[in-house]
Amino acid sequence: MKQSTRRIAFAAPVAGALGVALLAPVSPAQAQTCSTATWKTLEEAHEIINMQTLYEKDPWAAVPTYKADNSNGGVVVPDDWWNGTSPYTSDNAYKPPSPFVKNTTRLLEFNESKFLASPDNPMCDTAHILTDPQTDPVSGQTQQFSWGAMSLAVNAMWPFDRNDYPVPPNLPVARKNAFYAGNWVTTPPPGVVKVTANFKAQDMKFWANEDGVAPGTPGAQPLTRFFIKDQWGNKYIMHASNASTPETVQQAFDAAVLPEGWTKLAPTTLQKDLILKPAQGKDGEYGSFHYLVFRDSADNTYHQITWSDKGQLEAQVDGSAMPIWGGQDDNTIPGNNRSSTMHGAAGDDLLKPMKGADDVWGDAGTDTVKLQGKARTYTLVDLDKTDKMLQVSRGGVVKTINWVEKLKFSDQTIKVKKLKGKNVGKAL
Repeated sequence: MKQSTRRIAFAAPVAGALGVALLAPVSPAQAQTCSTATWKTLEEAHEIINMQTLYEKDPWAAVPTYKADNSNGGVVVPDDWWNGTSPYTSDNAYKPPSPFVKNTTRLLEFNESKFLASPDNPMCDTAHILTDPQTDPVSGQTQQFSWGAMSLAVNAMWPFDRNDYPVPPNLPVARKNAFYAGNWVTTPPPGVVKVTANFKAQDMKFWANEDGVAPGTPGAQPLTRFFIKDQWGNKYIMHASNASTPETVQQAFDAAVLPEGWTKLAPTTLQKDLILKPAQGKDGEYGSFHYLVFRDSADNTYHQITWSDKGQLEAQVDGSAMPIWGGQDDNTIPGNNRSSTMHGAAGDDLLKPMKGADDVWGDAGTDTVKLQGKARTYTLVDLDKTDKMLQVSRGGVVKTINWVEKLKFSDQTIKVKKLKGKNVGKAL
């Protein structure tokens, strides 16, 4: 079995922050899918992260990432300046203007990608920014560089113990909470994972064989893939590492210390190419796109590929800023006692919020929200059938429920379509 990796900047990643000028999207809008998007073999990419929300002490906000992109007719940073190679040096290598920093370079395990749209933009649209003018230290020319909006990421460590982040080498701020640690510490300590809700409209392809050779082709060389199962039974595939050879990737996989109850599955090969698509939500003007990603203590990163009915990693994070998402099939999605955002995404889902003031989205499919207690203990606060939204209240706590077809209680199930405006203000 062989393993193929390519060095590329791995994104975590909105427009309109300090030090940037917004440009209009450059592509025509599409409906739910981008018919003009094509698969592209991965190549080295230059990416920057906007740290403004962190500088403003808001670690719960999604952090934007941008990729050097000139599809709008702009100018991108030259490779040799970015890398600090001749005629440049490491001392005068490219440094983005504040509040941006370079994204880390990673070795990717997946082989092709299909970019669909920038966050909060119509399908097929790429939104661009221009960073503040900078002077090339070699040519002396001053110019602004163009970047395409790629993704938004919410980061947090789980489980979190402030004593895992001594000072030094960590910044004191990393000890405050799981979200500060998730944003300011790159690699988690042993027994901890960095959890990332990555809002990115991009399809990903993992080849079954070296060079993308079709399965069954004589002489095809299968690629080794690495998988992990968490304590609830969710499964993940490694998509990036900091190792440069098949041997060192295996060593990094073996060296990782996972949370208690997690399991490393035996490295294996794929019978056919594996294509991952983001879970899609109905929120926002153009919908939302989500992947669950985590990083282990050996600097390997993974994408979730299956969903267990017993629990989700995102629901365990200490803080309501981390959303809880399902996947492409029928899922049972337990919530938590915090006020969380929950998404069923595709499939016919059962969402089980708990005691918080949750914002629940069924999204596609025929979805059911299971609420604790009897129907009559809840009051219908609001009902908007046009936007497929309703609100119910119990004990002063209001839950907002969107794009859901059924409400399930301990004593009965109510079809949302049968609720009437005259029921607002009354017990269910």
